[in-house]
Amino acid sequence: MAAFLEKDWQTIRATIRERTRFMFNNDLISDVKFTVQGSDGSTKEIPAHKFVLSISSPVFYAMFYGPMADASDTIALSDCEYEGLSELFRFMYSDEVNLSRSCVVQVLYLAEKYILPSLVSECLKYLREIVDESNALCILAHASRYSEQNKDLVKRCWEVIDEHTEQAIQSEEFVKIDRSILEALVDRDSLNIQEINLFEAVNKWAEYQCELKGLVADGCVKRSVIGEKVVTKIRFPVMKKLEFASVVLDSNILLPHEAFDLTRYYCLASQSPRGFLSTKRIGGLKHCQMFDSVINFGWAHYDEMKCTVYLRVDKAIKVHGIRLFGSDGEQQNVTLEVLNSSGNVVMAHKKGTIASVQLQFKSTHFYGSDVLFEQPADLVQETVYCLKVSFSGSILWHGEDMLQSVQCSGVTFRFSADEKMKKSALQKEFPEILFTLK
Repeated sequence: MAAFLEKDWQTIRATIRERTRFMFNNDLISDVKFTVQGSDGSTKEIPAHKFVLSISSPVFYAMFYGPMADASDTIALSDCEYEGLSELFRFMYSDEVNLSRSCVVQVLYLAEKYILPSLVSECLKYLREIVDESNALCILAHASRYSEQNKDLVKRCWEVIDEHTEQAIQSEEFVKIDRSILEALVDRDSLNIQEINLFEAVNKWAEYQCELKGLVADGCVKRSVIGEKVVTKIRFPVMKKLEFASVVLDSNILLPHEAFDLTRYYCLASQSPRGFLSTKRIGGLKHCQMFDSVINFGWAHYDEMKCTVYLRVDKAIKVHGIRLFGSDGEQQNVTLEVLNSSGNVVMAHKKGTIASVQLQFKSTHFYGSDVLFEQPADLVQETVYCLKVSFSGSILWHGEDMLQSVQCSGVTFRFSADEKMKKSALQKEFPEILFTLK
């Protein structure tokens, strides 16, 4: 239906943007209509204007004015719903979009299809804000297409998947992911999941893919659908014998010689079968936050800054590194060490140049870097250790209100600073310890 028309409606809208916004979803001088399905299954209609669509999208331009132009005044679209197409058109008419969890992925799909890069950017920005364990795999599939421009979003998706692997693979999206993402998933040492649960998820993915392709989901077919890269990255030797016998063998995914070698390994405690890793995954890195909040204090550059923090925990952990604040597009030269309390034994050491990327502290986004050891430092409970950091580079953020005691993932951390360094600027530039449980 056409909107109610005020007299001389053009003259009371001062800009072309206001006037085209007024034409959005308006029958007035519309020369094309799109029919789509509503969320309730009904058919809905959206009026549009070929000129407006064509100056926004090269695809619509080719559709309406190209050599193979479609002269129809009604176009049915079966690959989207009313909400998604409506928001696409809203953006084309007004440079505005109302994104929501329910429509953002579809709007992103349409923005890609009709080549609207500015809307793609808006969708990816929104996805960075909402990524969680229920949608991380779905968002990753889209973000991976823009990995060069959106490394931070890809990284954030993997961080969520690492930390909440069980929940991520139980989401509805898991069975729909591409095999390339499945390959990348099972290859990660940082997944936080029991290996038998990961295998069951992979088997479920294979059964779903077989159903999609009309294949009988027997062992050989599932093996072919899964692919060798996935099968060989499953860490069968770390499973319990009963899990392996009752779940893995029954799936018939393993080849006869693999099943035989693994059965002998479980029964005779023989050498781990070749071709399969026998080390447990370390699980997603835990982040112990040393400050109550983070603030942007403005750009500063340091030729060399040093600090020492003393650390004690009430449970054994592995320290994998720290998180350091930085600056967009900058690199930092960092040296990090973990020493015993006397300072005469280096337990872990890292030295190198690390680029800053977008990270997150609670609800705040900032630029910084994760400084990770090649091999983590093993810390035992109720023992004092020394973390020494030195770096050169630019920073924009620092932590506020350093905490003396923090409980994180069931571990209590207690911190104290070197008396000589309590006023050091770097004391505020080293906000998190990255660790896993032993």
